[in-house]
Amino acid sequence: MKSLHSFIFFFVLFSFFETKSLEIKVLASVDNQAITNYDLFVEVKTQELIDGRTINSSQHRLILQQMIDEAIKENEIKRNNIKSNNKDVNVKMNEILSQFSDKNKLDNQIKSNIKSKIENSIKWNNLILKKFRNKIEINTNEIDQIIRSKDLDGQEKEKVAILEKSKKLQVYSKTYFNEVKKKYLVKIY
Repeated sequence: MKSLHSFIFFFVLFSFFETKSLEIKVLASVDNQAITNYDLFVEVKTQELIDGRTINSSQHRLILQQMIDEAIKENEIKRNNIKSNNKDVNVKMNEILSQFSDKNKLDNQIKSNIKSKIENSIKWNNLILKKFRNKIEINTNEIDQIIRSKDLDGQEKEKVAILEKSKKLQVYSKTYFNEVKKKYLVKIY
């Protein structure tokens, strides 16, 4: 009899509360990898915390497209068996986490999302370097010309070289990504 009263009590108690559960829906897929509304929710919350601003619902489509692009890159990284250095990942992760005064806002899901993004970014750059290492080399004459044209001193040569390599790396990264994404079956629901 006591258990019946307990059951009725809990039934009545919970019937007064409106439960809002999140129905998981697939929003897009890259080959067989699903991107759900929950994944989008976590991504939006992550970007809001990192950017320090609220993201409105009209921007969700753009964020979903970014997630699709990341999934394509992640699949290509796996296909090419590219690894990352855990030390580099942890250094970058700590750098990002140090920007937050209130670490309590960062739940484990958001921290995991940030770490995954860092790992994939490092791996993607490693893939591009592996594929285009010979094409990313900078001509020292080009560097000298840039230094003279911008009236920089000789100590800036290394910084200019790194900047120019980064620019070439970005160009090859975009070009390669545009080639690669044609290989993947992307569906948006």
